Amino acid sequence: MTSVWIVHQYLFMKLLKYLFIISYAVLFVYAVFFARRRRHMVQQYLYIYPLRKTVSEFRALHYTNTRDVVNFYSNLAGNFILFIPYTFIVMILFNYKNRWLVLLSVFLLSLSVEIAQYVFRVGVADMDDLILNTAGGCAGILVCIWVQKRWTST
Repeated sequence: MTSVWIVHQYLFMKLLKYLFIISYAVLFVYAVFFARRRRHMVQQYLYIYPLRKTVSEFRALHYTNTRDVVNFYSNLAGNFILFIPYTFIVMILFNYKNRWLVLLSVFLLSLSVEIAQYVFRVGVADMDDLILNTAGGCAGILVCIWVQKRWTST
């Protein structure tokens, strides 16, 4: 009876793993390409100078306009947080150890997204997004390292 329980537990964990991956992938694609603010763009936008757009938007913020403030900070936070689950999937669920290749994959995936946004006219291809995505991936790697150390020490 215990071996059957172990097999069921293993299959359940595998199912949870794939449900997490699929859920993240669907939410990722939706957020990047299909979110309401991404629709109906007729013009292609490309910002290749790092931080120029973000700094100018920050300087132009009027803190009396709550909508603009929320949009600005949610864009920054969203780009940073977007790749943290990706690093969890790669490093913890797939047990990949090479941190530099994981960070390189974050950078290349983010670059691919920015290029696709430009080509398909959904969203804005922005160097700042690439920087924030990669920084978020780096933060995710650091959290994964911390989690893995905590698991192995207990």
